Amino acid sequence: MSTSGIVDYFILLGSVFSLAVVLLFTLRAVKLI
Repeated sequence: MSTSGIVDYFILLGSVFSLAVVLLFTLRAVKLI
């Protein structure tokens, strides 16, 4: 198992998670308005 593959996977997971959090906060802000 290569370490770089694991690192790339965690970077991808982190970016997807942060994007989901941003979308969630945007939806909540739109609902509050």
